[in-house]
This record gives sequence, C-alpha cells and structure tokens, in this order.
Amino acid sequence: MSQQVPAYVTLTGPQPTVFIVTFSIAANAAAGTVIQGSIQAFGALMPATQSVQVPITEVWSIVDFYTLSTVSPDAQIQLLINGYIQNIYPTLNSVYINNYKKWSLTQAIKIPPASTWSVNIVLLGNNGSSQQTYTLYISAVRAPFVATTRR
Repeated sequence: MSQQVPAYVTLTGPQPTVFIVTFSIAANAAAGTVIQGSIQAFGALMPATQSVQVPITEVWSIVDFYTLSTVSPDAQIQLLINGYIQNIYPTLNSVYINNYKKWSLTQAIKIPPASTWSVNIVLLGNNGSSQQTYTLYISAVRAPFVATTRR
C-alpha cells in the first residue's frame, strides 16, 4: 500500500518568502484602469492565481514591496486582504529597489490564517500603443500559527 504525500508541509519555524506578482497592461489602457495581479505564491511548479489563501496553519507578514526596474506609466499598488483595500498606497516606481529613498513599510502587514489576499494596480497615466507586463516582488515571512487557549 502506498502512502500519499500531504498537500502541504507544516512549517516548523519562520520562512522568508518572495511572492512574484505580474500585471498585464493592455495596449492603450487609460489612466485609472485597475489591473488585477497574478500571484506566484507557492513556487514555480504551482500556477499563478489572482488571489491567494493563507493556509490555516500559518500566519504571513508582508515586510517589503519592490520592483527591479522603473515603469512608465507609473501605477499605484493596492493590497487587498479579505476583499478590503489596505491603507497603503505606494507606486511601483516608489518601490524601485535602487531608489535612494525607496518607499518602505513602517511595520509588517499581518495576514491571518485562512485569509485571502490579492494585489491590484491603478494606472496613473495612459499606456502607449504596446502591451506591457509589470512585475512586483513582495517579501514576506511565513510562520506557523499556533492557537492559544485561556484557562
């Protein structure tokens, strides 16, 4: 009799992770267009999805956003947790990794167990006549979640 491999691996401690989010910008997209990102969350062998659910056995903490190049037109980042836009509004160019004064979080954003999150961008200018792909990197720490009970 063969054993099945579990669908997930339980974490034994904090694990730094980078989520890769791509955005496909249509040719001639107008300023103000909202574009939902495609998130590569669980490695290259798993398909990218528009939203990701945190495993019930984990809590995630987003610690940084960055891009590896500047983009034109620029776009504002919208992080949504359980469908609610979070109160941070950096632009893609403000999180460019080589900026002298790169935008940064003042504290980690916690994503509780079983929560769903996604990322949108809002174009701040009209796109040109060719399609573009923007890439955003999100640094996070995945940690085991242990519920506590009071006695």
